[in-house]
Amino acid sequence: MNNQRIQDFLNNRLSPAESEKFKEEMSHNPNLQNETEALQAFRQAVRSAGLAEPVPNLQPMLAEIARPTRTSWFQKFAPAAVACVAIFGIGIAINRAVTDQTNPIVASAKPLPEAAHLYKKSPQIMSWQGSDPNEAAAHIAKKFKQPFPTLINMTGAEITGAECGHCWIAYDLKHNGQAYTLYGRKESGNIDQGTPQPYGNHMLYKFQDGIGWYDKGGMTYVLVGGTAEGRFALACKASKCTTKLN
Repeated sequence: MNNQRIQDFLNNRLSPAESEKFKEEMSHNPNLQNETEALQAFRQAVRSAGLAEPVPNLQPMLAEIARPTRTSWFQKFAPAAVACVAIFGIGIAINRAVTDQTNPIVASAKPLPEAAHLYKKSPQIMSWQGSDPNEAAAHIAKKFKQPFPTLINMTGAEITGAECGHCWIAYDLKHNGQAYTLYGRKESGNIDQGTPQPYGNHMLYKFQDGIGWYDKGGMTYVLVGGTAEGRFALACKASKCTTKLN
């Protein structure tokens, strides 16, 4: 996002129409909203810090200008001015680093489209809790009449439950202490808006709040939850299992 446009918005330099358009973009773009709020908070912190400083007595300074001595006004105050500029620059760098850590996916990544929320496409008809992948698959098979994978041999990840609807399946997973859910449904084309990243025989599609891929049997898989880094690591493991359908 163009930082200048964010500053124009915060400084009320946009027209009413442009301002409304910017607010609409923020409502659909969490990264833009976070960046705007971070810049606004930083500006307020700088302003508050400046207002907290006592107002200097200008009379001695004016006297120095009228009767200059060996130490000029510039020599006295330039180091402080340089320090303020340096602190401001460090603040921006820290803010950028925190933002990048909080939002590790590229800024152009989009939220999951509505079509990729597979569990919304039919009511849930089965829910099971347990850690045995074969037992999880057996419970899904009682209700789901199409081929689907059994998630096994995922080093560092464990199953904690399973659900399904008439047209979708889901595995609840835990990976590095984080909770995730992997949804699957027989359809295609609903994750093409994601940022593509190849992995093995799959093309993974990254979103701000999920990651998906297409696989055998015309299946689409979408992994949500946890962190962006965790989703990618778990998707790499799970995509090796989803090629094997029951």
